[in-house]
Amino acid sequence: MRRRVPLFAAAFVSALLAAPAPRAEEIPAFARPDYVATTELPSLDESLIRETLHVAGPAPGAARPSGPRDGSAARPFATIMESREALHARLRAGTPVRLRIGPGVYREDLRQLVNFRPEDGDKVRDTLLVIEGSAPGAVVISGSVERTAEHDFALSTWRPVPGHSDLLVRDWPFEGHVDPGPWIDSYGHALLPGLMQRSEMIWLDGRPLRQVLVEVYRWDDPDGPRGYADRGTGQGGDPNNKPGRLLFHRVLASDPASLASLLDPGSFAVFTDPASPETLRGKAFLRLPAGVSAASVRKLEVGLWKGRPWSPLLVVRGKHNFVLRNLSFTHATTGPLASAVAINGAQNFLVEDCDFSHNVASGLSVNRSGVGILRRLVADHNGANGIGLGEGSSQILVENCSTSFNNVRGGWSAWTAWHASGSKHGGVSNLTFRRHISIGNYANGLWFDVYCRDILVEDSFFLGNLRMGLMFELTRPRGGPQVLRNSIAAFNDNAGVYLSMAANSGVIRSLLVGNGGGPGNVEGETHHAQLLYKVTPHPQGPRSAADWQSVVVRGNLLASADPASRLVDVLQRRADPAAQFPWVLAVLDSSANTYWTPAAPAKVFRHPDGHYTDLAGWRALLEEHGAPGLRDADSLWAEPGLDPDRRREFTPASTSAVSALARTLGAPLPAEKIAEYWRRVDTGYYAPPHLVLRRNYD
Repeated sequence: MRRRVPLFAAAFVSALLAAPAPRAEEIPAFARPDYVATTELPSLDESLIRETLHVAGPAPGAARPSGPRDGSAARPFATIMESREALHARLRAGTPVRLRIGPGVYREDLRQLVNFRPEDGDKVRDTLLVIEGSAPGAVVISGSVERTAEHDFALSTWRPVPGHSDLLVRDWPFEGHVDPGPWIDSYGHALLPGLMQRSEMIWLDGRPLRQVLVEVYRWDDPDGPRGYADRGTGQGGDPNNKPGRLLFHRVLASDPASLASLLDPGSFAVFTDPASPETLRGKAFLRLPAGVSAASVRKLEVGLWKGRPWSPLLVVRGKHNFVLRNLSFTHATTGPLASAVAINGAQNFLVEDCDFSHNVASGLSVNRSGVGILRRLVADHNGANGIGLGEGSSQILVENCSTSFNNVRGGWSAWTAWHASGSKHGGVSNLTFRRHISIGNYANGLWFDVYCRDILVEDSFFLGNLRMGLMFELTRPRGGPQVLRNSIAAFNDNAGVYLSMAANSGVIRSLLVGNGGGPGNVEGETHHAQLLYKVTPHPQGPRSAADWQSVVVRGNLLASADPASRLVDVLQRRADPAAQFPWVLAVLDSSANTYWTPAAPAKVFRHPDGHYTDLAGWRALLEEHGAPGLRDADSLWAEPGLDPDRRREFTPASTSAVSALARTLGAPLPAEKIAEYWRRVDTGYYAPPHLVLRRNYD
């Protein structure tokens, strides 16, 4: 049950609710309280299962019967892949089946476990399959190794570099892989910078070491940036385009002594290119973290490179009617844009109580799939994205999930504005995100990329992300809707919410508080705002007020204790503001909002031409351009009761009116993750990534 708002916040709440309600016919359907995205839910009847196959696993004390193993409780399989033949036989026979996996860490390649093609038949595709661990967190599927048949990576096999007791070296058996990214022939250069091109990883007692770039590559394109191949860029393709490539340029260290100055405590580097100095080539170096001795390290794990960029731990392809439950996927070592688990071409599915964290690139990707539920998933601390729903995916409910502290490797590389996000989705439709958490990502928190429609995000929490809390970007003309409701976006570095060329978008009864305090960068210009618009035309996007149709901003709090933070800003490029600013103003239905900042009120609403105005001027501007509705006539300029210590805001320690209001919205307020974010701020974890970039490239 939601808590009542204390008396000291009652005046503020009543101000939000006091405005006369517009007639129903005046409100776009997506802005009404009863609006729901048309998300169809899967139908999965697990009572149909009559047969269960068992995997005992590597946990100490697991049953180890002698003789043949048939997957029964008495004779369980020893590994997951050992169950594959029996599992597939049940599916071919049309027998609903459950695979129950015992506790332990499984270092297996599961890419062929549930990877089906049309020729496998309709029964295999459609028969119900449940794959579940014995309990949440008990079954870990890992892409790292402590040792292989040929190599033992225990710290005892590393030797000290002379003169540096905490700097260790050993042979590195894996070939290097350098990836420029998939957009190379669209833009004429490698979009993935420096370290983001690499995929090596080392963990000490579960703690990732930071990779340091020591081999630098330069982009070589024989016909230069004019040789575009059109991949959704809006530019014409060139059939004569010659593809570019990465070429080895130089090393940043030519011997162990010079390398020692590059490696901070808790970092590592590898040399794999044939052009690297012979004394370094094929070797890995690591510097122990501060306060850690070699004797105190219990376990060293190395990401196992499988020799190809796309190497998930698990692929679910061409399978309908399935459940994944109680499974943890970690340490997947893939190319920079791949994921630990990939679901492709699936229908009618449920993924719940699973963890996709601490992977070299991304956690979970779902493509060309629909009618599914992602529930109680954790996808934190990944090198790139947490969760990504790709083009063609639709009818999916994402509920009670966390995508926090992601794009770690992007942060090391100053790659924070392209592709990477806590959770990013493009070309998707009919999605509902409910009680979603995105905190402390080195990128946007939640990003809906191009051509999304029928999206509802409600009761969700976005805090401390390096760029935007939430971004709705580029719909088709008259596309959308994309709606944020009953949610919180706080202390994100650029803006709380960014509506970028997004028709039929809405921000409804949400708290946009304290955003814009960081060094982040958007479109070449720093923006500090609670709510940010972009109305630049796009060849496939809205190009007029009629294309935008409607933007509704109603019943929100937009406030900041930082006098440098604007409340509403409009980002404009290569455009005549007088001609294009009215596009959004003519459709902006803004009402029942509360605005506040300690700055001079005349400096908080910014025009696209760079001029500022106050609330009265903002109302006049809406009036001038024919905005619908009340045009903020019922909105207030009032101090809402922010916590003087912003680190306490939204935590149990806070008694502020804003925190009290937040507790009524239904959004989760995860105290431990909020505290973790501020600890990272204190330790410099969120230092501007361009500092890392400079060190890696100079």
